[in-house]
Amino acid sequence: MKSTAFPSWRNTCKGHLRKIRGVLPVDVGLVEEVYMGLDVFAIYPLQEPVSERRLNKAIVAPDELFEGIVLKGSGRAGSSFRGRPYEDYVVEVTGNSLYFFYTAPDEVKKMAEKLESGAEEISDEDLKELELTREDVRNLARWFKIAAANGFALHGSF
Repeated sequence: MKSTAFPSWRNTCKGHLRKIRGVLPVDVGLVEEVYMGLDVFAIYPLQEPVSERRLNKAIVAPDELFEGIVLKGSGRAGSSFRGRPYEDYVVEVTGNSLYFFYTAPDEVKKMAEKLESGAEEISDEDLKELELTREDVRNLARWFKIAAANGFALHGSF
């Protein structure tokens, strides 16, 4: 039985493009151009308003805090991960995109809570459609929980 908490994932890319278009520096057009790469970093919070200059000087969280959490596409544990495999799932569960240049610590905390419950609620069918495993989404929830507990912000770089 398909979970009612997670609608079909098939047509989500176009919806995500509409949601994130407002935060992209240029109108990118094709979905393939948007999704060519995404690295997500846990960083120490920045003074708001956040500018590109401040993001360029951001201090990345220590890798040791995330020891043992290897996320899909990353190949190693650490304070950053490849966000693209998780984007559709994260947007559906949290309402936030990993493509945001900066996500404040209070929002990271909210995302962590939603991802933790989402990891248990998502159906096996939806996981298969997303090409994720239960372990993938649980590890993502653990990564966000550590980031939130340490007061880190996120920086999406693409």
